[in-house]
Amino acid sequence: MKKIITSEEAIELLPEGDEIHTFYNMSMMLIGADWEREDVIKKLEAVDVIELTGEFARSMEHGICAYNHGCLQDEVLFIKTDMEKLNAFDPLPDEAASQAADVKSHSEKEIYDGCIRILRQMVRFFEEYLEAMDIYQEDLLEEERFSIALSNFDIVQNLFLYGTTHSGGASTRQKCKELGLNDDDLVEFGFSGGE
Repeated sequence: MKKIITSEEAIELLPEGDEIHTFYNMSMMLIGADWEREDVIKKLEAVDVIELTGEFARSMEHGICAYNHGCLQDEVLFIKTDMEKLNAFDPLPDEAASQAADVKSHSEKEIYDGCIRILRQMVRFFEEYLEAMDIYQEDLLEEERFSIALSNFDIVQNLFLYGTTHSGGASTRQKCKELGLNDDDLVEFGFSGGE
């Protein structure tokens, strides 16, 4: 359910400082920028609608959005808010807060398998790109074709243990074992059947 607020209420929810972070949601990406405080206030006073945002935007501390009736999604301006003031003004319902905390994810093995799928998909995209550029694999010498082999050890270490205190060899081999992987096995990525 939309929660519409006034420009005066919205201004009260702005964080301190001369600049305020904003972003537009361009579907595939967020485009963010710092606006001068007075420009944000002018925008809030000029638009048709100021709305409190949902959990996702609030998780990024952008608790209000401003737009005009009939605008496109990428014309909605999300504005950083003082979260302490916002939570006092409009706390999230306990049910929504608990749902946000209970987001389920895949097992580590499923994440590993998904990573391999993504890497292979990227190789296919690259191959399609080269073909669009009239560079065909059958015209290349074998050593010119893209091919790379990564060990399970390297993949697991980078995917699960990079930057942790458990990124050494023994811990990585143990994690491979937990995932049912031989740490020495190679996973090949390449063009035209190089998988």
